[in-house]
Amino acid sequence: MGVWLPYPLYETSASFAPGAIILLRSALGRHSIVAAGNWSIQDNLPMFEAQYSYFNGRSTIETNIVINNLLTTYTYPFFIRTHSVNITLETPLAANARPDYSTTFESAVSFNFEVAGEAMAASNSLQLLWAAGEYRASKALYGRSRIMAATALHTIWRIHENSWELQPALRFAGQVALGNSGHILALEVDGIMTSETTLGPNALLPRSAPPEWPSKPGKAKLLGTVTWAFPVALLDIPIPFGGLTSLGSAWFAQSAAYWTQSGVDWEHDVYLGGELTATMQFMSLTARPNIGVITRVSDWDWRIFIHIGLPIDLIIGKQDKAFDLIKYPTKASLH
Repeated sequence: MGVWLPYPLYETSASFAPGAIILLRSALGRHSIVAAGNWSIQDNLPMFEAQYSYFNGRSTIETNIVINNLLTTYTYPFFIRTHSVNITLETPLAANARPDYSTTFESAVSFNFEVAGEAMAASNSLQLLWAAGEYRASKALYGRSRIMAATALHTIWRIHENSWELQPALRFAGQVALGNSGHILALEVDGIMTSETTLGPNALLPRSAPPEWPSKPGKAKLLGTVTWAFPVALLDIPIPFGGLTSLGSAWFAQSAAYWTQSGVDWEHDVYLGGELTATMQFMSLTARPNIGVITRVSDWDWRIFIHIGLPIDLIIGKQDKAFDLIKYPTKASLH
């Protein structure tokens, strides 16, 4: 099956990149191809990403090619264009299914090559993840009670200067279902540190934050997130080639702490946000587009964000969020 959708990007608050995305998937879901193309109006250049993934019923292998992705830097002009190639292998190591809950233990390894101007970097990432949770009923759009812990090690080789960097990372996430209401309360703690002097500006950014809100310098960073999520409506509304089946809402608060030369320092800022998510079914494909707003309490600067919500993990147009850095390290490779 194939789906074509508009795919606009807001690279920065002042830069809009109209485009489109196409998703092709085999009938059994083993093969999928995604291609996304955009045009940066501000820089007058194309942006492109192609992704192929293969699922053999147990493991998944995924490859990405990205051209002209925009990332934040600490130095002028504060934004750079990068090109990258990535390959990732995800494999379950153990699983245990019981009548009321299940547990899984998984691994992922990825290799990445990235170019920005004269700078080049090669990196690899190894992840281990353990998760346990209750099975989800149709009303529980955000799942039931569950817990997850993960750790990763990123190794980065900056070829242009022949230097090496290690970035260990961790994540803890848990959520509690509030009775049978479909509401959940969730807590997430993400952490990363570097063997270098400081992390890059894209390390563990708040959820859907714009690139104008870069991470502060620090040798290590912890990002905490509290979320309240709940179903708004269960629906059965026909749309072309599918149907709209539900609406859900999530409200979150985030803040960060850093380890610097002077010790542990709180960011002295809090990020608040909310989003409305729709579940749309297109034959065998489920999409969860959402629209939301995030604000930075220190100056009450705010942004509206929109995500297309396809079950894919595109790199283009994305600074690092939560723990996607497991697959695609911190994009600080070229800072």
